[in-house]
Amino acid sequence: MKGGVYKNSCASNIRLKADYSYIHDATVIVDEKQDGQNQRGIRLDNGNHLWVYNTEIHLSDPNGHAIVVYDDVEKARIQDCNIYVGEGTSNYGIIIREETGAVDIFDTDIQFEGTGNPLIIKGHNDSSDERVYVLRTTISGSGDGSNGRNAIRCTRSTVEFKDVEVRMDGDHYRRALELHGDNCLVDGGVFESTHHAIVNVADGTIIRDVTARSYNGRQALKLYDGYSDVTVQDSVIYGGYLDKGTANLKIENVGLLDW
Repeated sequence: MKGGVYKNSCASNIRLKADYSYIHDATVIVDEKQDGQNQRGIRLDNGNHLWVYNTEIHLSDPNGHAIVVYDDVEKARIQDCNIYVGEGTSNYGIIIREETGAVDIFDTDIQFEGTGNPLIIKGHNDSSDERVYVLRTTISGSGDGSNGRNAIRCTRSTVEFKDVEVRMDGDHYRRALELHGDNCLVDGGVFESTHHAIVNVADGTIIRDVTARSYNGRQALKLYDGYSDVTVQDSVIYGGYLDKGTANLKIENVGLLDW
């Protein structure tokens, strides 16, 4: 599928269900809400090597998520996309479901003014989790955290975040990144939000070469108790970090700056 404008459709504006199918240079718009209906932007239902490329998704009156990657998708890539989600309740920008296979999100911008999660990566947090890469992706906006505290919420293991930038200034405990999946890597990037910018609730996390800042002066990094083998290195953490009891915590070459 190449080009075209897809607008205000139910239950999704575009749906892919075949191997090697793709969406390229499309524009998806939801600016007229239909009560009682779900108007997702793009729905990836099943198949292998699905690709969403250079596509605009503009949900000024959101009535569903921008992109949903469902359980029967074996592999998908979202690349060079621009996503806007306006004010609304419990909508997501991109959601990757629990049983979804491998997913790449590259060079994609999400502007999020709603109260849900701009990006949520679900999983079982075990060795069966398929890998997810998030590279050179930006998330911004003023949507508050009342229906989704984290700009990025990750419950899948072995996810890699590379050169990701999150700047979210909404209230209601809005956080930039919260990790619940073990053995995730956060490598490079900027994480700024109103509450704690990065929150770790997992084992084996590696955070390196990042800048993290809380807009309201809290510790930019919070580490929950009961977890182990967390490494933070070569980073700038404004306000320091709050460690609730992490076993085998390694802090190496980290600048702990005051406001």
